[in-house]
Amino acid sequence: MDITRKQLALIHIANSQCGITDEEHLAHCIEFGEGLDEWTASSKYLTYAQASRLLDHLKAAHGFKIKSKRWPRQVHPMKYPQEARGKIVVLMTEDQRGMIEYFSSQIKWRFRDGLVRFTRRMLKKDYPCTIKEASMLIESLKSLIGNQKKKERLEANAENPF
Repeated sequence: MDITRKQLALIHIANSQCGITDEEHLAHCIEFGEGLDEWTASSKYLTYAQASRLLDHLKAAHGFKIKSKRWPRQVHPMKYPQEARGKIVVLMTEDQRGMIEYFSSQIKWRFRDGLVRFTRRMLKKDYPCTIKEASMLIESLKSLIGNQKKKERLEANAENPF
């Protein structure tokens, strides 16, 4: 299998980062590229496995480190305590579960199972499972508490205008 563009780019980045000269680079290509001579010594003629070994050598011997621009990114610590990529689902934390219980106890529900009804209407399930669902429910509960307090203040002002 041929070298990938990403590997080729990483080799060139490693050469510039570590201050490797062209002669040293050609020597590395001859050393790690079996069957390459001084006329065909170029990193573009390496195979995938040879390029991987060369990158490992550059990391170990020259201290090359891949600096990623994308990960880790700055995220809100409460929203996403662990990064989730692809189809990996991060489950709700114990802190979030406690916040849901605390905020639901502050609300005056019209029904005994008010939280379940509210969650079912909002998330289409009885209880949140993922971090994202729990965050949405917590924020909704906070706004519900604020709305209830505002309604209580308006009712209190309506009864006692002075």
